[in-house]
Amino acid sequence: MELVDFAKENWTVIERAPWVFVGLAVIFFASGFSLAKYIVAEKVANLESRLAARDDKISSLTEQLTSSAGEVNGDGRYIILGHLEGQYLSMHPESTRRMQVGLESPPSEWVNAELEKLGADWRVKRDPQGRNVIFDPAKWG
Repeated sequence: MELVDFAKENWTVIERAPWVFVGLAVIFFASGFSLAKYIVAEKVANLESRLAARDDKISSLTEQLTSSAGEVNGDGRYIILGHLEGQYLSMHPESTRRMQVGLESPPSEWVNAELEKLGADWRVKRDPQGRNVIFDPAKWG
């Protein structure tokens, strides 16, 4: 409303020099747009660097956990399973909605194949609810 009132009060000045008014409007718009673009670019760069740092941390933790697969404790196994579930979902965007929201796990055959690649001495079984349960073949067969 204030802008409209300002334009009404100064209409005679705008009417005498319309190109000055249009030029100033373009300059202010371009300045505001450039400033907003710079601020958004800063935020995006910050978020991308945080994501890269988090990915590096996840990779290093996974590497630490799987370097001595026989010594991975229960918590470490769940971290590895969470990482593998995320990897499966990124590789298979057509996954079921239940799997995408965490109510169902990826196929145990795929998870066990990935665990074998990592050199882990433990595997998973599928329970009746569709979740993978950790088991140690050496202990439970």
